[in-house]
Amino acid sequence: MTTKETISDMALKSSAPVTVSAATIAGIQVPDLVQMATLIYLVVLITYKTWHWYREYKGYKINQEDKADDEL
Repeated sequence: MTTKETISDMALKSSAPVTVSAATIAGIQVPDLVQMATLIYLVVLITYKTWHWYREYKGYKINQEDKADDEL
């Protein structure tokens, strides 16, 4: 392994604890952080699905990747 891979692996592994620690210091508790992340995730998913349905309704061609996403 190269040094670059090792540094990126270490940064990725430490990102979650650092985020939780920083949020706690800023006064945001972990349950609040989880709720905010879940809300953001749901908004992104709902927006994507609505956009996808709108494009389908308007008659745009849907590629094979989008069809595979719908089957999940």
